[in-house]
Amino acid sequence: MEPGPLDFLSLLDEDYRDAVVHLAWAVDRKTKDRVLLTASVELLPTEVPIPMPLGERHTRISSRFFAYTREVTVSARRAFEWFVAAGRGRALRPVDDRSFPDDSVLDAPRFLLMPLDREPAGRALLTSTWKIPFSPDWQPSPRVSHLIPESSPFASWTQEERDAALSWMNDELHADLRTFKEYVGAVHLVAPNPLFREVFVRHKQDPDGRSKLVVVLTPRAGRSLSGLTLVVEEERAVGIGVLACVPIESEVVEVPLPHFPGMIRERIVDGGRGLLYDGPFGMFGVGFNLSVQLASSVRRIDPGGGSAAYEVPLVGGFKTGGRVGGTPDKGFAERRLAHAKIERRRRERGVSEQSWFREAAPNAVKALRALLGKAKGEVFVCDPYFEEGDLLKVILAIEDPQTRVRILASARHLKVAAGGVGDKLEAALDEARAAPPASPIEIRVMRGKAPPVHDRFLCVGDAMWMLGASLNHFGDRGTLMVLVPDPDPVRADLDEIWRESPSLSTWLTERRALPRK
Repeated sequence: MEPGPLDFLSLLDEDYRDAVVHLAWAVDRKTKDRVLLTASVELLPTEVPIPMPLGERHTRISSRFFAYTREVTVSARRAFEWFVAAGRGRALRPVDDRSFPDDSVLDAPRFLLMPLDREPAGRALLTSTWKIPFSPDWQPSPRVSHLIPESSPFASWTQEERDAALSWMNDELHADLRTFKEYVGAVHLVAPNPLFREVFVRHKQDPDGRSKLVVVLTPRAGRSLSGLTLVVEEERAVGIGVLACVPIESEVVEVPLPHFPGMIRERIVDGGRGLLYDGPFGMFGVGFNLSVQLASSVRRIDPGGGSAAYEVPLVGGFKTGGRVGGTPDKGFAERRLAHAKIERRRRERGVSEQSWFREAAPNAVKALRALLGKAKGEVFVCDPYFEEGDLLKVILAIEDPQTRVRILASARHLKVAAGGVGDKLEAALDEARAAPPASPIEIRVMRGKAPPVHDRFLCVGDAMWMLGASLNHFGDRGTLMVLVPDPDPVRADLDEIWRESPSLSTWLTERRALPRK
């Protein structure tokens, strides 16, 4: 093949004969639209038979939405044409389980799509380096192309409707879009490896100590491995090196290595198809330490107060251990560079993901203002001890007046007596709203003698920070501000508490109506 840009389409008919188009859509009973929820074009290598179609299935999501799914088996060429047309905004609805309308029929029924953008652009494909939806386990390193929606088709759905639809699609299509939320409304092209089914790799060490990598490929029926190149890469503390780059001439390849390998991976490249296999970095000759330490006695603790009793085995004096297997000892240079790399990464994460303030309230407030000043979309504060001064000190630092602000305070802290915290907060809120342009601000109050949330949280866009102290005393004493690594489950619970909590004005009205003691 002459050198030039890789063109997947030029080898389409050689590599694939048939395809399965997986479809999931919703019928909106209000608008009568058939909205595409997700789709996948799965190309089948020439040795893979066409699966039996299951027929159309459906379920009731709510009084407004019904969800449907179906598989359509067509030629690989026709499936690819459907994928390209979907990228242009024209996703035709199937006639039956084995055909789509002809593209020339202008009034053919279509699915409603969100605007789509292709990744990667053009005819190039990406070799997936991790598990993706719609890719069965028998597909090692499938090549993919994605049509990603500009917005989600779930925008007008309730959370309950979304959860029901995602759960049903997971059961029907085996695609967990609850984890891959960016793929809701997307269309995927999945092109399994057309030349070989699997790759087996093991390390071999000769009696004289020389290292060798053995790679075994299982070709697909009637396909040749000629023209493939095996690249062996090693990852060390300061970079990645290529240990070998050899042509594949048979199903078994033995690659001499210059030394005992550390973390290595294998890649297989075809001159016309590009990267066909990308193995993860792995380590050979891994050993483990085995230790035994006997407990001499047991301490039994009964905390009382309704807490269950528990036991603690106390460490005894007898201890033994040993090591099973293992790699050759690392040299001093490798150990020192690896340790320095780990420390550097830890410090870099600390700089960007946490801040510590002690007797530095002005600096702490300045940091909060800098974080909030550039906020877009929404700011959400959960602080059981939120007060009127926090509006002026921090919240009004937001520069964009279109940014929505939600604040969760607590009934425990807000007092109803004249001149109390609740009255002052209401007055400060009215003052902020009367001085446009200001961000739309809403305050709600968590009920109960003890608020359902103890910690303080500051959500800016998609990021969530946990604050070690309330805003009114932030930085007075030792206070940590740390980025929450997985904010979604916390945010979902805070949103639920928000929905259950009354507005500040409603709560104050209710409290003022109570008889004075």
